[in-house]
Amino acid sequence: MEFRRRFHTLLIMACSTTYICIIFLNVGGRYYSKQRQDKGEEKLSRSLEMTEKTEKFSTPVEEVAETDTQRKRVRVWVLAGSMGRSGTSLMGELMAQEKPSIYLFEPGLFVRASTGTKVTEVQGIPFLRDMFECRFSEPFIEWLYTRSKGNVVRHPMTHRCKSARECFTVDSLSRKCLQEELMIIKVIRYRIRWLKEMLSDENYDMKLVYMIRDPRASLRSMWAHLLKLSPMEACPLIEDDLAQIQELQEKFPGRALRLEYENFCLDSGAEAKKLWRFLSDDPNANLPPLWLRFLEKHTHMKKSNKTPVFGTVRNTRQEYEAWRWEIKEDLLNETEKYCSSVISKLGHRLFGSLSVARNASLSLATG
Repeated sequence: MEFRRRFHTLLIMACSTTYICIIFLNVGGRYYSKQRQDKGEEKLSRSLEMTEKTEKFSTPVEEVAETDTQRKRVRVWVLAGSMGRSGTSLMGELMAQEKPSIYLFEPGLFVRASTGTKVTEVQGIPFLRDMFECRFSEPFIEWLYTRSKGNVVRHPMTHRCKSARECFTVDSLSRKCLQEELMIIKVIRYRIRWLKEMLSDENYDMKLVYMIRDPRASLRSMWAHLLKLSPMEACPLIEDDLAQIQELQEKFPGRALRLEYENFCLDSGAEAKKLWRFLSDDPNANLPPLWLRFLEKHTHMKKSNKTPVFGTVRNTRQEYEAWRWEIKEDLLNETEKYCSSVISKLGHRLFGSLSVARNASLSLATG
């Protein structure tokens, strides 16, 4: 405003005739008026643009996947396990070294918590589809508040908040989820038979990794630290998983992979390379630097360190047969009774008694 007054004063002093001054003043006035109008329109345009963005982010979660027609096929890696204590936590963290990504650690626990029963196909598959599509419900968010902030959702967004309640809302989590090109999900309460439907869905660019461990080792660890799962109940499910994963490998080449915990313990580098080449679709790929650093840290723990029960840092070469000196005879006998077929398919020895199991001169592998 002050500049304009000075400009008019100087213009009047410089004009030689009143007519010329009037022309300049009139033109100058129209110029500034047009400039104010242009700025006003530009400001209004920016305001409308911001409003559109806000409205887009405020779209109900149920509508996000339907309105975003430009979104690519959902790229997702699913890690399933034969049962708890089968090495899936270690393998999931290794897979999550692929960045950028969002890693959901056992979100199926929400289904069990909300229903009070075991996860079934009827409940579990629709819920898994919601996870694939980043459709998060208010009850799911409320459940996240009962966990530590980085327990279920593992993503950089959790680094900027102090608690799960500060981190997550339906809108914020769905927005961050949709921004990532890769989702990694670990599930151990889903059977391979259920996941066949997801693998055949053309909406998903899905890779399925099935992790299995000798059931004697898994059950020994579960009985010691979690719950006393019955071998009579668990073993038929694992046997069906083995049949199903073999069928999927044949039906969907390059889309399904079976990994054995014992093989990973004996040669983590080779098994990790096998996994990475499967996930990357590159048969000649070398391990990424982040994967190499992770393996160095998590598979070569010093002997002086105590092995954490629920951690992922292990001396893996010592870990895979440790159960033989820790399992109790009743569990050994019951597991070998109901899981003999599974154990044989893994190429492992049936011991028949505690004394034979603890004979260090006998290897676990029969080959």
